[in-house]
Amino acid sequence: MKTKWIWTILLFAGTTAAWVASARAPGEESAAISYLATGRVDFDDPENPDAAGEVSLQESALFVPLAHQEIGGVALAAGAWAGWTRLDFRNHPELGSEDLYGLAAFLAAEASRPAGWGWSAMALPGFYSDFRSGRTGEGKILFHVAAEYAFSAAWRAQLGLAYDTAFGDPALYPVGGLIWQATDDLAVQLVLPSPSAYWAPAEDWGFFASLQPAGDRWVVDDDEAGEQTFLIESWRAGLGLERRLGGPLWLRLAGGVEFDRRYEARSGGETLLDDAVDDAGFLTVAVVLY
Repeated sequence: MKTKWIWTILLFAGTTAAWVASARAPGEESAAISYLATGRVDFDDPENPDAAGEVSLQESALFVPLAHQEIGGVALAAGAWAGWTRLDFRNHPELGSEDLYGLAAFLAAEASRPAGWGWSAMALPGFYSDFRSGRTGEGKILFHVAAEYAFSAAWRAQLGLAYDTAFGDPALYPVGGLIWQATDDLAVQLVLPSPSAYWAPAEDWGFFASLQPAGDRWVVDDDEAGEQTFLIESWRAGLGLERRLGGPLWLRLAGGVEFDRRYEARSGGETLLDDAVDDAGFLTVAVVLY
């Protein structure tokens, strides 16, 4: 699912990465490749008992920088993102495995300040599809804009707007909160809707906790069956650690639970699934470059 990586890039890779420099944190990486899997859980359709089944999720993402330039105190950056998601339905009369992909460019501009006001603006134009013969996908432009104010070296406030699929359907919503650089080793980002904390007790180790919306949506047009829609609403809470592999290269491991989940699947105007899905555990592994 692309949401985790889109949200991380949009919310943290610009403003927070520049100003919370003493302690590393997920989202401050300059490049990353990741894999995530959830457990298989049951779902039921209260209106159609025959539509019960099981579902699990896998996702992988790659983010790489392409260019960076500073002009007149404004930092400009560009990169590329690619993602793969598999929704694996079982024991359902009309749903099977769905492989969904995304390709996007990352464009950002930022003016950071050691004190006073700063700002950032980021966009992620991309195309999302299953890339199967006879089917087309959906283009989207997701974005995030924010202003930040530094009260001191330890405290900053952020307020902005985001437009993405973090809550399922594409939506515009506010983001904001406080960023606390408690010590050189501890950073707490009380920024909603995705708060996190990162502790680096040693040069080669880091530990973190995070909460974030993990929704997403794909729309694919089929030449014969019509419009296919897959939508996920979910929250993801986890704990993780990082270990330096060498130089700027780190290994990241994390796990936790996805909760408050709802899945929706439609085909040609017919609803195949629209119901709550059981909570599920998840595990993720990533190799990141700081």
